[in-house]
Amino acid sequence: MFVPPLTPNYYHHLTSASLPSTTTTHRSILGGPLCSEPDKIDAKGLYMAVALVHSTSMGHGASAGIKGKEVMVMESAERKEGKKSEVRFDGLPYELRVRVFGYLNLAGLIRVGQVCRLWKQVAFDGSLWCNMNLSPYYRHVSSARLLDLAAYSGGFLKVANFRELTSINLSGLGAVTHITLEAIATHCRKLKSFNVSHCKNINSVGMRLVAHGCPDLRELQISRCTTLDDETLLHVATLSNLQHLNASYCNFTDTGFRHLASNPPRTTTHLNLTGTASSLTSETLTLIAATHPNLTTLELSGGRLLSDISLASLVATCPHLTQLDLEECTLITDATLLALAASPCAATLTTLCLSYCDNITDTGVTHLLEHCTQLAHIELDNCNRVTDAVLDYIARNRPEKLADLEVYDCRSMTCGGIRALQRSVSDDGSGRGPYHSSVVALAAEGATTTTATRRPRPMPPHPPLRVRSFYTTQDENEARGGGGRAAPRRSRHSCLIL
Repeated sequence: MFVPPLTPNYYHHLTSASLPSTTTTHRSILGGPLCSEPDKIDAKGLYMAVALVHSTSMGHGASAGIKGKEVMVMESAERKEGKKSEVRFDGLPYELRVRVFGYLNLAGLIRVGQVCRLWKQVAFDGSLWCNMNLSPYYRHVSSARLLDLAAYSGGFLKVANFRELTSINLSGLGAVTHITLEAIATHCRKLKSFNVSHCKNINSVGMRLVAHGCPDLRELQISRCTTLDDETLLHVATLSNLQHLNASYCNFTDTGFRHLASNPPRTTTHLNLTGTASSLTSETLTLIAATHPNLTTLELSGGRLLSDISLASLVATCPHLTQLDLEECTLITDATLLALAASPCAATLTTLCLSYCDNITDTGVTHLLEHCTQLAHIELDNCNRVTDAVLDYIARNRPEKLADLEVYDCRSMTCGGIRALQRSVSDDGSGRGPYHSSVVALAAEGATTTTATRRPRPMPPHPPLRVRSFYTTQDENEARGGGGRAAPRRSRHSCLIL
C-alpha cells in the first residue's frame, strides 16, 4: 500500500480512496459504522506516524532495504536530486510499529486493522487501548464486540467510557472497590443490570453511589459480598424499579431486612435471601411480604427463625408466587402447608422446596399435592416424618403437572414404597411401562423383536415423572455397571419414569 509523499497537504489525500472500503468490515467488528463517515480515518495522525517512521528509520539519508508493504517518503537530502527512498513498514521493529499506530484514533485503529493479519496484530496491541472511549459509537457496539475489545486491551486498560451501558458483570473481581462503583455510578446512569457477586472489597459507600446514580436499576446481584452491611439494604430500598435482588449468603441482620420494608409497595418479583435469611425474623418477613406483593420467586433457605404465622401471612399477601424455597426452615409445620394450599398462590405455585423441614408430615404434604394443581417440582429431602403414604397418594392420585419428586434421605420411606410408585406409574398407561411389558409378553409367546417393536406406544396422559432417591440411584448405578460402564462419581442421580 502506497501513501503519498510527506507534504503539508498529505492528509488531504488520505480519504476512503487510500484504504480499501471497509464499511461492512466495521459492522463485523463493532456491529455498526464507527461514525457518520466510516471510510475516513485520522489522516493527520497517520501523517505524523509516517513522519516518525521517516525520522527514525531513514536517519541521515540512509535507505532501507526491507521487504514488506512500502511507504514512500522523500528524504530531505535526496529530495534535491529528485530521488525517492523506500521504508517498508513490515520490516520495522514491532515496538516502532505500535508507536506508529499510536497516532491513530479508535476509528483509525479499527480501519488499519483490516488491511492484513500483521497490521491487525499491531493495531489491537493492548498498549494502544489504555483509554477506550466508545461514547460516539455506543449505539452500534454489540456486547460480543465489546468483549472482544476488552480482551484486546487485556491488563493495559485504565480508562473506559462506554456511555449508555445497561448491563455490567463484575462478579468475582477482587480489585473492584467503592472507587470502581463510584465511576460506574457517575458514567453509567442508565444501568439496568449490575452483578458484583463475590466481590470482597466493596462496601455500603459504593452501593449508595450506585443506588443514587443508577435509578433505573432492574437487577442487582450482591451474592456473597460479605463486606456489605445493613446500610446497603437501606440504599437498595430506594431503587423503586428493582425487580430482581440476589442477596444470598451476605451478613445482613434483621435490621437490614427491615430497610427493605421501609418503602411503599414495589415491583420486585425475585428475592433471593438464601443463607442470609438465618437472621430474618417472622415479624420482618411479614413486613417484607406486605411491601412486595408482586413476588413470583422467593428463596428463604436457612430461615430457622421463621414461623408458621409469618409464612401464612406471606402466602396470603403474595398471590403470584410460582417458586418458593423453604429449605431448612425448621420451625414450620403442616400449618404452613395447609395455609399454602388455601392461599391464592396455590393456583400458580410450580416449584416448592421443603427439604430438611423435619416437622412436616404426610397430612400436610398430601393436602398440598391435592390443592396445588400446578405443582411440577417438589423437594422433600431429609423430611424424616414423611412416609410411604405420600408415595402411595402420588401413585393413586398423581397430580396432573407433577414431573419431579425428590426424596433423598427420607428415613421413613422404604425401598418398597419407591418400587410401588415406579410400578404404578408404569402400569397406568402413562409411559414406557405398558409398551415394554407388551414387548416382553410377545417375546415370551415366540414373537420376533421386530414384530413387538412395531406396536405403537400409547400416548401418556401425564408428563414423565422423575423420582430421585437413594434407591433409584442404586438401580441406575447397577444398570450402568451391568452394561460395562463405570458408575458416575456423583452420589445423586435421576431415575426417569415414563
